[in-house]
Amino acid sequence: MLVFMSPTQSADEPRLRKPELRAAVRAARATRRKRSQDPVLTLPAGWDPARFHTVVGYAALPGEPDVDGLLQQMHDAGAEVWLPVTTPHCPLAFARVTGPLSEIPATGPWGIREPAGPRVGAPELRLGGDGTGREALVLVPGLGFDRTGARLGQGAGFYDRTFGPQGLRPLTGTEGTQVVGVCFAAELGVPVDARPWDLRVPAVLTESGQHNTDS
Repeated sequence: MLVFMSPTQSADEPRLRKPELRAAVRAARATRRKRSQDPVLTLPAGWDPARFHTVVGYAALPGEPDVDGLLQQMHDAGAEVWLPVTTPHCPLAFARVTGPLSEIPATGPWGIREPAGPRVGAPELRLGGDGTGREALVLVPGLGFDRTGARLGQGAGFYDRTFGPQGLRPLTGTEGTQVVGVCFAAELGVPVDARPWDLRVPAVLTESGQHNTDS
Protein backbone atom coordinates (compact mmCIF):
# COMPACT_ATOMS: atom_id res chain seq x y z
CA MET A 1 0.00 0.00 0.00
CA LEU A 2 1.45 3.35 -1.00
CA VAL A 3 1.13 6.31 1.33
CA PHE A 4 1.37 9.75 -0.22
CA MET A 5 0.69 13.34 0.83
CA SER A 6 -2.62 13.84 2.57
CA PRO A 7 -5.08 16.47 1.26
CA THR A 8 -4.13 18.74 4.17
CA GLN A 9 -0.36 18.47 3.82
CA SER A 10 1.39 21.78 3.31
CA ALA A 11 3.01 22.44 -0.03
CA ASP A 12 6.14 23.45 1.94
CA GLU A 13 6.61 19.99 3.44
CA PRO A 14 9.17 17.66 1.81
CA ARG A 15 8.09 15.94 -1.38
CA LEU A 16 9.70 13.07 -3.24
CA ARG A 17 11.23 13.94 -6.58
CA LYS A 18 9.51 12.50 -9.64
CA PRO A 19 12.14 9.76 -10.21
CA GLU A 20 11.73 8.60 -6.60
CA LEU A 21 7.95 8.63 -6.90
CA ARG A 22 8.07 6.66 -10.13
CA ALA A 23 10.34 4.07 -8.53
CA ALA A 24 7.98 3.69 -5.55
CA VAL A 25 4.88 3.27 -7.72
CA ARG A 26 6.58 0.84 -10.09
CA ALA A 27 7.84 -1.27 -7.19
CA ALA A 28 4.34 -1.42 -5.69
CA ARG A 29 2.86 -2.40 -9.04
CA ALA A 30 5.45 -5.13 -9.52
CA THR A 31 4.74 -6.56 -6.07
CA ARG A 32 1.01 -6.55 -6.69
CA ARG A 33 1.47 -8.29 -10.02
CA LYS A 34 3.62 -11.02 -8.48
CA ARG A 35 0.77 -11.67 -6.08
CA SER A 36 -1.79 -11.64 -8.91
CA GLN A 37 -3.59 -8.79 -7.16
CA ASP A 38 -4.13 -6.42 -10.10
CA PRO A 39 -7.61 -4.89 -9.70
CA VAL A 40 -9.97 -4.97 -12.67
CA LEU A 41 -11.29 -1.71 -14.10
CA THR A 42 -14.92 -1.87 -15.14
CA LEU A 43 -17.28 0.61 -16.75
CA PRO A 44 -18.15 3.20 -14.06
CA ALA A 45 -21.74 3.71 -13.00
CA GLY A 46 -23.47 6.17 -15.30
CA TRP A 47 -21.13 5.57 -18.25
CA ASP A 48 -23.00 4.53 -21.38
CA PRO A 49 -20.69 2.84 -23.93
CA ALA A 50 -22.71 4.50 -26.71
CA ARG A 51 -22.18 7.98 -25.24
CA PHE A 52 -18.86 8.54 -27.03
CA HIS A 53 -18.22 8.91 -30.76
CA THR A 54 -14.43 8.95 -30.39
CA VAL A 55 -12.33 7.32 -27.66
CA VAL A 56 -8.60 7.85 -27.28
CA GLY A 57 -7.40 5.03 -25.07
CA TYR A 58 -4.18 3.15 -24.46
CA ALA A 59 -2.93 -0.44 -24.58
CA ALA A 60 -1.84 -1.30 -21.05
CA LEU A 61 1.63 -2.60 -20.34
CA PRO A 62 2.06 -5.26 -17.63
CA GLY A 63 1.28 -3.66 -14.28
CA GLU A 64 -0.78 -0.78 -15.71
CA PRO A 65 -4.55 -0.54 -15.22
CA ASP A 66 -6.06 -2.64 -18.00
CA VAL A 67 -8.78 -0.76 -19.91
CA ASP A 68 -9.14 -3.26 -22.76
CA GLY A 69 -12.63 -4.26 -21.60
CA LEU A 70 -13.82 -0.65 -21.43
CA LEU A 71 -12.42 0.16 -24.86
CA GLN A 72 -13.88 -2.98 -26.40
CA GLN A 73 -17.33 -2.10 -25.06
CA MET A 74 -17.12 1.37 -26.58
CA HIS A 75 -15.76 0.00 -29.86
CA ASP A 76 -18.60 -2.51 -30.04
CA ALA A 77 -21.09 0.33 -29.34
CA GLY A 78 -19.88 2.20 -32.43
CA ALA A 79 -17.14 4.52 -31.16
CA GLU A 80 -13.94 5.14 -33.06
CA VAL A 81 -11.23 3.85 -30.71
CA TRP A 82 -7.68 5.11 -31.17
CA LEU A 83 -4.49 3.90 -29.50
CA PRO A 84 -1.17 5.74 -29.20
CA VAL A 85 1.77 5.12 -31.49
CA THR A 86 5.09 6.18 -29.97
CA THR A 87 8.18 7.76 -31.49
CA PRO A 88 10.92 8.78 -29.02
CA HIS A 89 11.01 12.50 -28.18
CA CYS A 90 7.94 13.25 -30.32
CA PRO A 91 4.25 13.84 -29.61
CA LEU A 92 2.04 10.78 -29.85
CA ALA A 93 0.48 9.66 -33.10
CA PHE A 94 -2.62 7.45 -33.11
CA ALA A 95 -3.92 4.44 -35.02
CA ARG A 96 -7.52 3.25 -35.10
CA VAL A 97 -8.64 -0.06 -33.61
CA THR A 98 -10.48 -2.12 -36.23
CA GLY A 99 -10.94 -5.44 -34.43
CA PRO A 100 -10.54 -7.10 -31.03
CA LEU A 101 -7.95 -5.36 -28.86
CA SER A 102 -6.66 -8.75 -27.75
CA GLU A 103 -5.41 -9.41 -31.29
CA ILE A 104 -3.24 -6.29 -31.57
CA PRO A 105 0.44 -7.34 -31.51
CA ALA A 106 3.06 -5.67 -29.34
CA THR A 107 5.22 -4.05 -32.03
CA GLY A 108 6.18 -0.67 -30.60
CA PRO A 109 9.70 0.26 -29.43
CA TRP A 110 8.68 -0.38 -25.81
CA GLY A 111 6.63 -3.48 -26.53
CA ILE A 112 3.39 -1.49 -26.69
CA ARG A 113 0.47 -2.84 -28.68
CA GLU A 114 -0.05 -0.52 -31.64
CA PRO A 115 -2.67 -1.02 -34.39
CA ALA A 116 -1.23 -1.56 -37.84
CA GLY A 117 -3.42 0.97 -39.67
CA PRO A 118 -2.65 4.52 -40.86
CA ARG A 119 -1.31 6.98 -38.28
CA VAL A 120 -2.81 10.38 -37.52
CA GLY A 121 -1.55 13.23 -35.38
CA ALA A 122 -3.43 14.58 -32.37
CA PRO A 123 -4.81 17.60 -34.31
CA GLU A 124 -6.54 15.16 -36.68
CA LEU A 125 -8.46 13.35 -33.94
CA ARG A 126 -12.19 14.06 -33.98
CA LEU A 127 -12.55 15.53 -30.49
CA GLY A 128 -15.42 17.63 -29.15
CA GLY A 129 -19.16 17.08 -29.48
CA ASP A 130 -20.66 15.68 -32.67
CA GLY A 131 -23.94 17.63 -32.59
CA THR A 132 -26.00 14.62 -31.47
CA GLY A 133 -25.17 14.75 -27.76
CA ARG A 134 -22.26 12.34 -28.03
CA GLU A 135 -18.81 13.33 -26.75
CA ALA A 136 -15.20 12.37 -27.20
CA LEU A 137 -13.28 10.63 -24.41
CA VAL A 138 -9.54 10.75 -23.76
CA LEU A 139 -8.16 8.23 -21.24
CA VAL A 140 -4.77 9.29 -19.85
CA PRO A 141 -2.73 6.62 -18.06
CA GLY A 142 -0.54 7.68 -15.17
CA LEU A 143 1.56 6.32 -12.33
CA GLY A 144 -0.58 8.57 -10.15
CA PHE A 145 -2.43 11.88 -9.94
CA ASP A 146 -2.51 14.49 -7.19
CA ARG A 147 -5.65 16.17 -5.87
CA THR A 148 -5.36 18.95 -8.48
CA GLY A 149 -5.27 16.42 -11.33
CA ALA A 150 -1.54 16.82 -12.00
CA ARG A 151 -0.15 13.65 -13.53
CA LEU A 152 2.88 11.56 -12.67
CA GLY A 153 3.83 9.98 -15.99
CA GLN A 154 6.42 7.41 -16.96
CA GLY A 155 8.97 10.14 -17.69
CA ALA A 156 9.07 10.12 -21.49
CA GLY A 157 6.86 13.21 -21.82
CA PHE A 158 4.57 11.81 -24.52
CA TYR A 159 1.28 12.99 -23.04
CA ASP A 160 2.62 16.42 -22.05
CA ARG A 161 3.99 16.96 -25.58
CA THR A 162 0.68 15.86 -27.05
CA PHE A 163 -2.13 17.02 -24.75
CA GLY A 164 -0.48 19.24 -22.11
CA PRO A 165 -1.04 23.02 -21.93
CA GLN A 166 2.04 23.60 -24.11
CA GLY A 167 1.52 20.48 -26.21
CA LEU A 168 0.54 19.85 -29.81
CA ARG A 169 -3.18 19.71 -28.98
CA PRO A 170 -3.94 21.06 -25.49
CA LEU A 171 -7.02 19.51 -23.90
CA THR A 172 -7.69 22.26 -21.39
CA GLY A 173 -11.14 23.73 -22.01
CA THR A 174 -11.94 21.46 -24.97
CA GLU A 175 -15.75 21.40 -25.01
CA GLY A 176 -17.45 18.11 -25.71
CA THR A 177 -14.40 16.11 -24.68
CA GLN A 178 -14.18 14.23 -21.41
CA VAL A 179 -10.60 13.86 -20.17
CA VAL A 180 -10.08 11.16 -17.54
CA GLY A 181 -6.85 9.97 -15.95
CA VAL A 182 -6.39 6.29 -15.14
CA CYS A 183 -4.45 4.78 -12.25
CA PHE A 184 -5.02 2.46 -9.29
CA ALA A 185 -6.84 3.77 -6.23
CA ALA A 186 -3.69 3.44 -4.10
CA GLU A 187 -1.96 5.89 -6.45
CA LEU A 188 -4.38 8.78 -5.99
CA GLY A 189 -2.88 11.67 -4.05
CA VAL A 190 0.73 11.36 -5.20
CA PRO A 191 2.51 14.66 -4.43
CA VAL A 192 3.31 15.62 -8.01
CA ASP A 193 5.81 18.44 -8.36
CA ALA A 194 3.94 19.82 -11.36
CA ARG A 195 5.46 22.04 -14.02
CA PRO A 196 3.64 24.51 -16.33
CA TRP A 197 3.77 22.03 -19.22
CA ASP A 198 2.36 19.09 -17.23
CA LEU A 199 -1.01 17.68 -18.22
CA ARG A 200 -3.78 17.92 -15.61
CA VAL A 201 -7.06 16.01 -15.66
CA PRO A 202 -10.47 16.91 -14.16
CA ALA A 203 -11.25 13.31 -13.17
CA VAL A 204 -9.46 10.03 -12.50
CA LEU A 205 -10.77 6.50 -13.06
CA THR A 206 -9.63 3.72 -10.72
CA GLU A 207 -10.95 0.28 -9.79
CA SER A 208 -13.11 2.05 -7.17
CA GLY A 209 -14.82 4.28 -9.74
CA GLN A 210 -14.48 7.85 -10.98
CA HIS A 211 -12.97 10.54 -8.76
CA ASN A 212 -13.14 14.26 -9.55
CA THR A 213 -10.08 16.43 -8.97
CA ASP A 214 -9.67 20.09 -8.06
CA SER A 215 -8.32 21.09 -11.47
